[in-house]
Amino acid sequence: MVLPFECLGGQRNDWFNDASGIAKPGLLQNQGGGNLGGPIIKDRFFIYGYFELLRLREQSPNNTTILSPAIQAGLGAAAPALPFTYQPVDQTTGDPSGPVQTVDLFAKYPAFKPDPATSAILRSTPATANNNRVGDGINLLGYQFNARSNNTLDNAGLRADYNLNAHNTVTGTYSWNRQLVDRPDLDTSFDKIPIVTNNDKTHFLSTAWRWNSGARFTNEARFGFDLAPAVFATTQNFSKPGYLLSGFATTLPTPDFEPQGRDTHTWVWKDNANWVRGNHVVDFGGQVQRVTIFSYDNFGVTPVYTLGINAGAPQISDFNNGTTTISSTALANATALLASAAGVLSTITQTFNATSQTSGYVSGAPSNRNFRENNWSLYLGDHWKVTRRLTINYGVRWEYYSPVDEKNGLVLLPLIPAGQTVEQTLLGNATVDFAGGPSKRPLFNPDRKQFAPNVGLAWDPFGNGKTAVRAGFSMSYVNDAFFTAAGNAAAGNTGLSASPITPQLSGPTVSNPGAPLEPPPFQIPIDFQTNAINATNSGAGIGGLAGYAIDPHIRTPYVEQWNLSIQRNIGWNTSLSVGYVGNH
Repeated sequence: MVLPFECLGGQRNDWFNDASGIAKPGLLQNQGGGNLGGPIIKDRFFIYGYFELLRLREQSPNNTTILSPAIQAGLGAAAPALPFTYQPVDQTTGDPSGPVQTVDLFAKYPAFKPDPATSAILRSTPATANNNRVGDGINLLGYQFNARSNNTLDNAGLRADYNLNAHNTVTGTYSWNRQLVDRPDLDTSFDKIPIVTNNDKTHFLSTAWRWNSGARFTNEARFGFDLAPAVFATTQNFSKPGYLLSGFATTLPTPDFEPQGRDTHTWVWKDNANWVRGNHVVDFGGQVQRVTIFSYDNFGVTPVYTLGINAGAPQISDFNNGTTTISSTALANATALLASAAGVLSTITQTFNATSQTSGYVSGAPSNRNFRENNWSLYLGDHWKVTRRLTINYGVRWEYYSPVDEKNGLVLLPLIPAGQTVEQTLLGNATVDFAGGPSKRPLFNPDRKQFAPNVGLAWDPFGNGKTAVRAGFSMSYVNDAFFTAAGNAAAGNTGLSASPITPQLSGPTVSNPGAPLEPPPFQIPIDFQTNAINATNSGAGIGGLAGYAIDPHIRTPYVEQWNLSIQRNIGWNTSLSVGYVGNH
């Protein structure tokens, strides 16, 4: 039994933290673990287990943008004001000229009034700045703090071996992994404890039953799985207020990171047998593997309000005063502050996703996909000792990878007319329709004629044990990122999600945005030309200028390898080898 433990703590402050008067980020790492094993039943049942942990308690600096004290005081006054301070510049040279000026943007542009929702956000920002490394250093300042960046990791496992009798042995291994990671890189709000995290729990199992009938025949059956999620989670409540903001002048109090992730499950069943017959050792068996990937993405499903002023926006000429005016940079800051405080909307957009082939676009629905694939294989091989000087290995493996499928048929691919190639179809006005799942066609056609032979030999040409000639050839089918390749091609054709955007708005505000966006018409099948027309319609949010396809006759990638080598013992404890290796 072993119980190791290690503790590490402390780190130096960085220059920017020190300049902002912030304490050095915390760092404390604890790492430990242990294992225990031994016989439960002597010579029959053995068990072993382990556990290890990592506790990294760390902080990372986060520099945010807040309002100056003058603007905060102005917005909080009984008669709200929006004082904006700028350095005038010479109208001819653009160089600073004259004393600093302050103007109340609400008084200068009376058409704009404080918006209750956005003004409340601005007033809720931290009150005291500690640096000017972000913002303009006058109206928008920096507030830096140490955000938590913890990492919690646990690993545990158990192995058991049980000899049922002289002919049967059962073994099993199980491991569990948990990782909880703070993500201050995704939560860049004012949260000192990030509400965006990775929270993954992985399960792995491998079991085996080995049976032999004596010295000539042995069989091993195996089963296992690997359940591996990758989760980007958040505790933010997107139903309140029911929208996200973009183009805001300061850092927002919420990270606005919408959850996403995937869950990959791999299941394997395998059987391997070995039979000794004379000068032959025959190996045969098979395997079944099933892989499923469930992915989800909530990006864009919450309406996004983009702030900006399309009509009546401040102009440089509004600040002309004799020979001076305002710089373009200062004008952009002034416009952003006015739009934020008044809650003026430039555009509204939202992503709508289809949840089935008949659902149409559904408001608030994430983009979910359920991909799956099966792999079947059988093999037969012989290790034949032809003579004392010559041994030959030969065999064949049959491999079948089922076409990648999406459980609900949420895949769009072009229909390839009879007599046309996929290239010819893509160069024309192809019709895009559903594929996979309940559809009548797969993403691509199955190929059940995948036989992979192998042969090799070892020969002692002189029979004195000093020279060996070895040669071999093998062919192997490989899984070359089937899910990624098929998923990328299928996802390239638009139609299963739409992101309509309002025309340039003039009047709506965050507190009074007007009617919500409605999903556009759902049209599948659809052709390339219609997609292209829709793509040029900025309000539709649907359509694309490019089409994608998968060759229905695509073949599983394979690798051929061959080699030839001659090895000679030349004495003095030295051997010389010459070889050639090739692959295709």
